[in-house]
Amino acid sequence: MGKASFFITIDSNGTLVSRELIDSIPNDWVTQKILDKMPIQQYKPSITNPTKIPVKVKINSELKALVDIT
Repeated sequence: MGKASFFITIDSNGTLVSRELIDSIPNDWVTQKILDKMPIQQYKPSITNPTKIPVKVKINSELKALVDIT
């Protein structure tokens, strides 16, 4: 059905700072506007990051099929 890749930046307190769309297949399957409207997640600082350095993470997602469960 579609694929999308995007970056998220998380600050030192685990708060989502930004989301940046990298690509979407097909084009416009996911747009920056859609990405901006997604629910905001709160993250916990990692114990392997004791100095609480902000991080930028690449996320790849893929929707292969929709299933009707009704």
